[in-house]
Amino acid sequence: MMKKMLALLLTLAICFACAPAFAEEAEREVFESGEYTYALLDDGTVEITKYKGSAKELDLPCELDGYPVTSIGDGAFPSAPV
Repeated sequence: MMKKMLALLLTLAICFACAPAFAEEAEREVFESGEYTYALLDDGTVEITKYKGSAKELDLPCELDGYPVTSIGDGAFPSAPV
């Protein structure tokens, strides 16, 4: 019984230790610049999270609000109809 209780407590401690990392990722603040929504990353760069325009072709910006664009998030651009 004591071993089971100790194993349960150890498992809970590990889960709570990992929880802040998951919460931090989910709580990224997003900003808007023109037709783009972006998230500021820890390294001072940005990830485009959404495009709200309707252009069929476009050149991606190198910067948004002075921050370098280094990534594009999953689902940032709507799928084109087939």
